[in-house]
Amino acid sequence: MKKFIVGAFAAAMLSVSAQAATTMEFVPPSDTVGMIYSTNSNDGYANGRGVVFEMASDFELFSVGLFQDLTGVDLSWELTLAPVGTGYVGGGSVVQSGGGNVTTSGLEWVEFNFSPLTLLAGNIYHLNFVFNDSSNQNFFYSQYNDGNTQAYDDGIFLNIDGTQEAETSNYVLPGIRLNGGIASGIPEPATWLMMIMGFGLVGIASRRRTGALAL
Repeated sequence: MKKFIVGAFAAAMLSVSAQAATTMEFVPPSDTVGMIYSTNSNDGYANGRGVVFEMASDFELFSVGLFQDLTGVDLSWELTLAPVGTGYVGGGSVVQSGGGNVTTSGLEWVEFNFSPLTLLAGNIYHLNFVFNDSSNQNFFYSQYNDGNTQAYDDGIFLNIDGTQEAETSNYVLPGIRLNGGIASGIPEPATWLMMIMGFGLVGIASRRRTGALAL
């Protein structure tokens, strides 16, 4: 009985953590499918391709991902504070960076994990990926609509736009995602109830066990 109660309590605590976790994949409403392109040298990645966005509220980030097909390629990335949200968005201070030698099995997500950091509401961020070799194939979403490149909003992410060479004038957006969550740390009412019941039942079980030993 006690093992069951402890297990239920642990499950409740895991539920608290899971509620906040989310994956944000940047998919523009102008093109929700995207397109696979054959490689054209590195198709602009030598000068960097990425995404710029503004935060409407705080977001705890613990990994970034790029959808690519690479074989033995050194891929690096950098997250910076962008001075502006459109035009030339480079030159800001570095928030986080990383990289590694990457080999994939066709097009797949390449993930880079790091200690959690908080993207702050009101800040504009530029996430940029760079590699100097040729990819096997490339994947992009089109943001070209009615003769213009269109930025868009998605939840707490605002003015999302693809970049090349830290410029937003390019009309495509790579497959990019962020893994993290809104770090509220506040359980939902049902989770609170499960936690309270868990504490109470553990206490009752302990008292009964103590009484039995006293006899």
